[in-house]
Amino acid sequence: MPERVRYSKADAAYMLSMSVRTLDRLRRSGKIVGRRDGGRIYFDRTELESYSRSCPPE
Repeated sequence: MPERVRYSKADAAYMLSMSVRTLDRLRRSGKIVGRRDGGRIYFDRTELESYSRSCPPE
């Protein structure tokens, strides 16, 4: 099984070119999935890629 790559909120927001606050709003609305581990929220690389592909190009 491949190793799961996950990112902190700050790193995930940076990768998606958005603020942590915007990322939190997207997570609360269910548009992106974050996983809790030890009291912190992490985002899987596959989830970030999926969200990025779902966004219309600018």
